[in-house]
Amino acid sequence: MRQNKMIKKITYSLILAFFYFNVYAQENLESVVDYTSPKEFILSNVNIIGTKYVNSSNILDITSLKINQKIKIPGTDISSAINKLWQQNLFSNIEIEIDEVYNDSVSLNIILNEYPRLSKFKFIGNISKSNISTLKDDLKLARGKILTQNLIKNSINKIKKFYTDKGFLKIDVKHEIVEDTLTLNSSILIFEINKNKKVKIRDIVIKGRKQIVNKNKSIINNKDTVYALSNYRLKKSMKETKVKNKWRFFKVSKFIKENYEADKENIISEYNNRGYRDAKILNDTIYYNSDNTIN
Repeated sequence: MRQNKMIKKITYSLILAFFYFNVYAQENLESVVDYTSPKEFILSNVNIIGTKYVNSSNILDITSLKINQKIKIPGTDISSAINKLWQQNLFSNIEIEIDEVYNDSVSLNIILNEYPRLSKFKFIGNISKSNISTLKDDLKLARGKILTQNLIKNSINKIKKFYTDKGFLKIDVKHEIVEDTLTLNSSILIFEINKNKKVKIRDIVIKGRKQIVNKNKSIINNKDTVYALSNYRLKKSMKETKVKNKWRFFKVSKFIKENYEADKENIISEYNNRGYRDAKILNDTIYYNSDNTIN
């Protein structure tokens, strides 16, 4: 019984001693490093934590930190090291912290989270084999590439453009990064594609035009006033942006931003050809209808 009590006392003593040591170490560190007043130290050691792909000595070279050099904390040496690491575009998170202070020497921890490396990528969704083949060529994602947020964002934008050019304006693309258990230090990039239905053009509405006197009256055209450019001529000048029509076989109704911008220039050119040199489009807008069309 006495032996058990003795063991408990020793255990409690050890716990209290450990707790006291940690509190003392933190208080001692704060007393040595005053972040409002820079102090010069000799860099005794640098620990690289969290890396999988990049060699630790290479990381130290990138930071330009040298063992036994004099550094100020806080100071430009640390902030410069962090900036140099960010510039490599290899890490999703970078931290530099003090590991230990002894007299005028300091040891640092560089804590890094690396971006994953690509082993392969694939598509999920109702997409054809020919589209998959085209997308793979467009994305140019090679094995071993670093999966940065910028690379993933650019890839998603390319996928969206590929489908919006086909009339799928409500395309939705999500991504997921999954660890590749068969390949060391690699990840699989998965694109989940939901095309939704094609969006067609219900109507092209032109506002703000003023009518002029009709100088070319006929049996068919007997109105007193007309538009300088009729609705028919105006829409015909738009070579690629066409209204939905079940009788149209050779030009499909779909909205492509680049074509639409070019067709607006075509409208202005048509007015210029009729002598209206100052013609311009003041503004334009696109809105969705409930039947999956746009105006």
